[in-house]
Amino acid sequence: HHASQVINQHFNMSFFDYINKYRIEEAVKLLSNTRLNLSISEVAYDCGFNNRVSFYKTFKKEMGTTPTEFKAHYMAS
Repeated sequence: HHASQVINQHFNMSFFDYINKYRIEEAVKLLSNTRLNLSISEVAYDCGFNNRVSFYKTFKKEMGTTPTEFKAHYMAS
């Protein structure tokens, strides 16, 4: 409870938004690594999401694009 309160006050976001921000940062690293060639589901689960729907929704909210579009951009580069 205390950690959540500190995050709310100092970062102006909820505990879950804070955690998801770091999950998405890790997902971006994994999706950007063309040598790994992980599936979207593998990335979602590796980053702590329980399902693809919540991963897609959170990724789109943070990055402004879907994980599939993001990955396609890096695979084309």
